[in-house]
Amino acid sequence: MSRGIGGVEGLQELLPEWIALVAAALTQFGDIWFLGLLLVVLYWSGRWQSDDIVLVGGTLLTGVGIYRTLKLVFALPRPDGPPLDPELAPSLLRGLYEAVVTLQSYGFPSGHATNAAAVYLGLAAVLTVGRRRWRFAVAGGLVALVSLTRVILGLHYLVDVTVGGLLGASLVAVAIRARRLIDGDRATPVLIAAVGVGILHLVASSGTVQSYALLGAELGLLGGWQLVVLAGGGAAENPPEPDSVGRRRAVAVLAIALLVVAPAGIVRGEPYYATSLAGVAAAASVVVPVAGRSGGLGRVLAAMGL
Repeated sequence: MSRGIGGVEGLQELLPEWIALVAAALTQFGDIWFLGLLLVVLYWSGRWQSDDIVLVGGTLLTGVGIYRTLKLVFALPRPDGPPLDPELAPSLLRGLYEAVVTLQSYGFPSGHATNAAAVYLGLAAVLTVGRRRWRFAVAGGLVALVSLTRVILGLHYLVDVTVGGLLGASLVAVAIRARRLIDGDRATPVLIAAVGVGILHLVASSGTVQSYALLGAELGLLGGWQLVVLAGGGAAENPPEPDSVGRRRAVAVLAIALLVVAPAGIVRGEPYYATSLAGVAAAASVVVPVAGRSGGLGRVLAAMGL
């Protein structure tokens, strides 16, 4: 299969070089930092079901683990280069542009396309603002925009972004199907799947800093979410069933223990800190809003058995 079919060179020849600077800015809509921040803002706003937002976050993390593993499996290179040499970019934008276009990782499938599809299509499915068809139209447009920027920048072939978008959309379809079949907490099964994928990616990558950070974020989100549900901040803002309290507390304790203790016994230095920091940040992103409500801190502490 020629990954260059319908490829980069033809598109770059049709567009002026300065378009690459615009693409470098717009491609951030598919970056993990932007999508993570978007989900945190939506979660903290309190306008929508918190477990739906966490479900989309779990879908995103699952997708990250899968596409990073697939990159290692296929080991297919990126296209030759960007349409605009970083040295020729305006000094004000040079740092951002150079960071975007000088990637050393493999190219198939596109992570940005996967990220965008997982989050934007996921939000279109769970949010209630506007009409459903318009939500999906906007989401599809954003996925297409992010995918186009990756091709314009010479970072991916058309097949890379196509497969990435399909991967993200497939994950959303599975997550939403599971959501419809589950009563109560709908986020935990997706988070458990994300942790499983994170462990596989950690093994496949031979323990890179990125893989430890990803697993840390997944463990932190899983453990933090169990505390939120135990504190009555989960689905429908109701406490969990009594027979599930012990299991959830055990999951929270296990996730936090693995997050803090296990990496220290395997590696020293940067991977350990990456795991811990990512995990603490992910846990805090879901626990802090609940703890900040009236009586919320007491419920969170009670959920921890304190």
